[in-house]
Amino acid sequence: MKRFALFVSLAVGAAAAWEISKYLQTSQTADAGGDLGATPPETGQDGATLDLSAAGDTAPAPCTFCEAVNSIVEPIKDAVVTVTRSVFGTPYDDLITASANQYGIPPEVLYKLLYTESRFRPDIIEGRTKSPAGALGIAQFMPATAVEILGSTAAALNPSLAIPGAARYLSQLRASLGGDLTKAVAAYNWGIGNVKRKGLAAAPKETRNYAMAILGVDLRTVA
Repeated sequence: MKRFALFVSLAVGAAAAWEISKYLQTSQTADAGGDLGATPPETGQDGATLDLSAAGDTAPAPCTFCEAVNSIVEPIKDAVVTVTRSVFGTPYDDLITASANQYGIPPEVLYKLLYTESRFRPDIIEGRTKSPAGALGIAQFMPATAVEILGSTAAALNPSLAIPGAARYLSQLRASLGGDLTKAVAAYNWGIGNVKRKGLAAAPKETRNYAMAILGVDLRTVA
C-alpha cells in the first residue's frame, strides 16, 4: 500500500510539473504576442457567437493536468468502492462475507438481514434481550429453527455458529422457493409456508418492510 501511495504521488507530481511547464511556455508566448486572456464572447445581432479566429483568438487548451489526475484518481475511487462493499464495520465482517460466499448469498444481503434482525446489539446477540416471539441471537432464530439448523437453542447465541447458520438457512429457503432470493428473504421473516400458500402480494406490512430494508424491494410489486 505504501509503494502504491508513493507511485500515485510521483505520478501526480510528474503530471503537475508537465502542466506547469506548458503553462509557463504559454505565458511567455502571450507576453510576446499580445493578450491571450479570456474575454467575453462577442455576438451578432441574431445572438450567434461570432467567429474571431481570423483575429488571432484561440480556444483554451484542454486541461491535461486535470485529465492526468482523473486518470489516476478514478481507478482508486473505484477500488475503494469495491473494497468497502464488504466492509460493514462490525466485528463479524469476515465471518459474514465468508459465510455468505460459502452458501451463495450476497454478503450485503446477509449483513442487512443480520442488522435488521438484531442491529448487532450485544444484549440481543447474547440473549439478554429477547423478542416477544422468543427469537434468539444475532440472526433471531426461533427456538425450533435453531434446533433444526444449528442443533440447539444455545448455538443461536453464538455468532460464530449463528451467522453461518443464517446463511445456510437462507440458502435452503432459496432452494425450496425455486432459487428466488426475494421469496427466501420474505420466508425468513414470514415463514416458508405462508410464502408458498399466500404469495408475496399477501405479505403483511412487517414482512414488506423487512424485504424493503434488506433488498430494497416492494413485495407488492413482485409477481
